[in-house]
Amino acid sequence: MPENFNSRRVLLAILAVIAFVAVNAGFSNLAGWRLDLTENRLFTLSDGSKNILTQLDQPVELTFYYSSNLGREVPAYGSYADRVRDMLSEFSAASGGKLRYREVDPLPFSEQEDEAVEAGMQGVPLDASGEKVYLGLTGRIVGAEETDRSAPAIPFFQTQRERFLEYDLSKLVYSLSHPELPVVGVVTGAQVFGDYGMMMQGREPQPWAAIAQAQEFFTVEQLFTPEDFLEYQPEILMVIHPRELGDEMLYAIDQFMMRGGRAVMFLDPWYETAAGGRPGMVPENSETALTKLFDKWGISIEAGKFAGDIKIGREVNAGENGQVIPAPYAAWLMPKDENFNRDEAAIADLQQMLIPSAGIIRQAENSPLTMIPLIVTSDQARALDVADLRQPKVLDLLKNWRDTPEGSEQFTLAARFSGPLATAFPDGPPEPEKDEAATEETGDEGATEETTENASDEDTTAEEEKPKFLPHLEVTEKTANIILVADADLLVDRFWVQVSEFFGQRMMIPFGDNGSLLVNALENMSGSTDLISLRSRGTGQRPFTMMADIRRAAEERYREQEQQLSKQLIETEQKIAELQGGGADGQQAVIESTPETEATIQQFTEDLLATRKELRAVNHKLRQDIEQLEGRVKFVNIAAVPLIVALAAFALGWARRQQRRRVR
Repeated sequence: MPENFNSRRVLLAILAVIAFVAVNAGFSNLAGWRLDLTENRLFTLSDGSKNILTQLDQPVELTFYYSSNLGREVPAYGSYADRVRDMLSEFSAASGGKLRYREVDPLPFSEQEDEAVEAGMQGVPLDASGEKVYLGLTGRIVGAEETDRSAPAIPFFQTQRERFLEYDLSKLVYSLSHPELPVVGVVTGAQVFGDYGMMMQGREPQPWAAIAQAQEFFTVEQLFTPEDFLEYQPEILMVIHPRELGDEMLYAIDQFMMRGGRAVMFLDPWYETAAGGRPGMVPENSETALTKLFDKWGISIEAGKFAGDIKIGREVNAGENGQVIPAPYAAWLMPKDENFNRDEAAIADLQQMLIPSAGIIRQAENSPLTMIPLIVTSDQARALDVADLRQPKVLDLLKNWRDTPEGSEQFTLAARFSGPLATAFPDGPPEPEKDEAATEETGDEGATEETTENASDEDTTAEEEKPKFLPHLEVTEKTANIILVADADLLVDRFWVQVSEFFGQRMMIPFGDNGSLLVNALENMSGSTDLISLRSRGTGQRPFTMMADIRRAAEERYREQEQQLSKQLIETEQKIAELQGGGADGQQAVIESTPETEATIQQFTEDLLATRKELRAVNHKLRQDIEQLEGRVKFVNIAAVPLIVALAAFALGWARRQQRRRVR
């Protein structure tokens, strides 16, 4: 019996070794296979990223600059570096060999540090010694000739953008494979490229600061006629407060969108800038400029209305004649963190904005587009008539909430639309618009016509041969993408940036992120539809949210009692100070010392000590409850699980022992 038992054990050991070798050999043939068990699928690439990688025409090399000392001193950055490294490995595996990456540790005063600085990496001092650490990425096309344009790079990975790590890496790879500056065509009725009056005076016009920022990253061209779409061939269309557009211009915009166009639009129900800040003037509106197209696409900006919001209205002085009455100006909105859709890369980093007299974006039920709100009001907003802004008074606007408490709701101020579209011109191009400004003089027709007839015929023939539009399309060839903002004033300098001249150099000091909204939207639209489709993916940080919730609940239970005691304590201290000779206005008062006064002071002093003691007891109870809760949670995490495993092992062993006894 013992010999058979030992033989069986040897046989099982041999089989286990064979199985171990076979499994390892099998998995070695599955190189590149990965199993992502994280909650937010942090290490699984989106289809958009995979498409960008598989469509690479030339091999790409990425260089990851990471100072190992940074990870040792600040573990959070070490974890983030691991996340970047893992994501780069995923990119390399998904590219089919077209993308590779290398890692460089730029030690202080080394050649590797010189390489990092030359590549545009941002060094950050880690301590008082001044030695800098690096955590950035750059890339290049292998074998491509060097150009004057700097290579795309991420100078330093910010932990705040960890949710957009996949998007940032995909954007860098896409920029490497598409090095040319994207062309942005602008249709506008505002003087975004500078004051025309300056041009008439022979001075160089200065564009809006937001346009100047965009010109650093894009080739920006103004589109005046439908033919300009053919001449400049814009990749992105930007519409900023257009005046009334004719059918030919609307058709050109329509056909641009039919070809999978990408557009960023700023339309305004109350363009304050046109009034020049003068009360009583009638500003222009542009929310209905694209109605013919919007009606077909199932989107709109409510005509004649603006979104008023007392919760996020900018705080101003509503007093008159020297009075100071702080109150929210419901027409000028300053969105808070909860009003931004942080899952959208275009607005994820925006912190402070001022949006004056914004419109309300609506979507029809039969719209073929998918709508994603980007910026919304609070739930205390109202749809108010723009007529209320002719002679705006802060307190008068607030009456809308005081007189009718019910009726507030949340509105969309900016949104992304994507999906298929059908043309608003099913019959093809519109009839040519007649030039009413053409000369009406018919006097000297004989001689003039004879001398110019031949030349004009040739010019007319050439113009007729030159096409005005591309071939007509009924539906979109690719998915159309639109970012629509129901305000145009927010791009005007005075609402977000201070511009000054310094020895002929234009200095811009932003106090808001309005300009960043424009540049971010254009950058987001400049990529392929695969890049636009990427969203935030969550972070690798796993905070103890349950513990935080428990702590918050415990604090709320005692906070009210603590506040009451603190108030009572302050009142008691003030009474004692007054009785001891300190006046209420801070001046010294003369009070006769009597037994009654001394007794009163003594009583207040005892009350003060009792209140302080009770307050300490409340704080102690708060800390005690929190510590008990933390102790229970730690016990569950640290001790309970091993105990459960031990009990399970004990139960299993006991069950097997009972089974053997029955067999015997």
